[in-house]
Amino acid sequence: MHHADGRLRLAVNAWPDGVNNDSAPGRLVTGKWTFFTVTYDATQAHDNVAWYFSGPMAEPDLEAAVSLDRRNTYNVGPVANTSGPIAVGNFNRTMQGNGYDRQFRGEIRGLTVHGSRISDRGAIPPTDPQP
Repeated sequence: MHHADGRLRLAVNAWPDGVNNDSAPGRLVTGKWTFFTVTYDATQAHDNVAWYFSGPMAEPDLEAAVSLDRRNTYNVGPVANTSGPIAVGNFNRTMQGNGYDRQFRGEIRGLTVHGSRISDRGAIPPTDPQP
């Protein structure tokens, strides 16, 4: 979820309304590009969400260096196997009847999603969020 104050929120297996694992405010800036990475490690009990951001840029740069913004504790277990098709920017078509208030306000380029079929930890070590 993308908030008007530039925060991002990660929700796993739940609606994002009651989730408290946001990035810091002001990380996304209107009219600027930002490279970001968020990691979720279901095997860790504490500090298992990590947000990394580049600074605001005039043009997209997939080589931009990112730095740790913050870590949050948000452990709701592994991603459920009942999830629908991935939705970037809005609900997937199975959920659009619930409204359009979860839209990502902007463009997304160079999206990559990493996961693991054999572990809840994921495919990218949380200590190495670079592309």
